[in-house]
Amino acid sequence: MSLWNDSVHFCNWTGGVTCSPVHHQRVKMLKLDSLKLVGSISPSIGNLTFLTGLSLTNNGFSGEIPEELGRLLQLKTIVLSSNSLEGNFSELGSLVLTKNSFHGRIPIELGQIPLFEDFNVAINMLSGTVPSSLYNSSSFRFFSVAGNYLEGRLPPNIGVALPILQEFLGGVNNFKGPIPASFSNISGLQYLGLPNNSFTGLVPTELGTLQGLINLNFENNHLGSKHEEANELNALVH
Repeated sequence: MSLWNDSVHFCNWTGGVTCSPVHHQRVKMLKLDSLKLVGSISPSIGNLTFLTGLSLTNNGFSGEIPEELGRLLQLKTIVLSSNSLEGNFSELGSLVLTKNSFHGRIPIELGQIPLFEDFNVAINMLSGTVPSSLYNSSSFRFFSVAGNYLEGRLPPNIGVALPILQEFLGGVNNFKGPIPASFSNISGLQYLGLPNNSFTGLVPTELGTLQGLINLNFENNHLGSKHEEANELNALVH
């Protein structure tokens, strides 16, 4: 980073700065992974109005995400995983983060962002239910909320609302209820992981129609036969 100085134009800085070929002298991408960077993320990053991609993964950034990132209307990809960031997730607006220390509820507004293909908030301390708007984001190809404290049920029509999904990971949470048979409508689904939850009922036989499915993981739930499910319900009633 010692080469980042006024003697060289910033578009020619080595080490992760990419400028737009269309918009002259405008920074389009910042990719600063695994550079042992520490401290807070500067609010001045909000001045990069042409930024479409930001990747700061595997560094030592700490503190909260600057609100100024919300001004970057062209930002499509944000990767801030494997840092020490923290704070209340609901204050962050349209960010996708994994392996940090965010807590609180997932904001409803995240489901209103049509540009994201990946939604990954795995391994945080998020709680509450997943907003229904997220389950209707038809642009998602990758969806992971694994490793949190989330609860509630998966909507029955989830497979209709996420038509191009390839991976759905929701393990290590507190989800309950049946596993939706509509997952079988996602013809390109390759990974479906829901281990370590409280799902009940039967594994939908319709999942057998997914010819591209590579990995299916439902371990450590309360799934079983109809007889076992009836016994469980009787025990709850009596």
